[in-house]
Amino acid sequence: MFSITKSRCAVRIRRFARLKGHMSPIFSQSAGGIVMNDRGDVLVVNQRGLSWSLPKGHIERHEDPLTTARREIWEETGVWELRLVKPLGCYERYRGARSARGFLERKRITMFLFRTNQFRLAPIDPHTPEARWVSRVEALRLLSNPHDKEFFQSVERHLAMIDSPRVSCGASWSV
Repeated sequence: MFSITKSRCAVRIRRFARLKGHMSPIFSQSAGGIVMNDRGDVLVVNQRGLSWSLPKGHIERHEDPLTTARREIWEETGVWELRLVKPLGCYERYRGARSARGFLERKRITMFLFRTNQFRLAPIDPHTPEARWVSRVEALRLLSNPHDKEFFQSVERHLAMIDSPRVSCGASWSV
C-alpha cells in the first residue's frame, strides 16, 4: 500500500503549485474614489480597454490613502478639482490578473467620496484609455469586478444622500 506523510505531501503540493504557476498572493494597498458631479453622475474608468472600474491605484511609499486617491483620480480621468465629502471605508479583492512574476495580488482598497464641478475628462494614464460620467445605475452595470460592484452597492445610500437636494451642510454620516 502507498503511504506518504502529511508534511511530505504538503511539500509536494506546494512544489507542484509553483511549477503550475500557483504562487502565494502578494499584498498591496490601493486607494481611490467615487467621484460625483453636480448632476449626480459617477466617474468610471476603462482599464487597459478591458474592464471598467472606479478610479483607484497603488499607494506610493510617500503617500497616504487620501493623497493617492486624489492623484489616481487625476491620472485616470484628468479631474483635479475634488472636494472630499467623506471616507467610505475599505474592501479587499484579488487583482484581475497575475503580476509579471506570476503572483496573485491581493489588494486592500481604501475609498473616498468626492464631489466636483469639473465635467471635462482627459485621462493622463496610458493604461486608462477612457473615462466617463455615468448614472449610478449605469456605473453599477459597467463595473467589471464583482467586489467593486458589491462595495459600490454598499455605499449607495451615501451617494443617494449626496445627490438629494434636501441634504443640508450639517447632515451627519455613518459608514
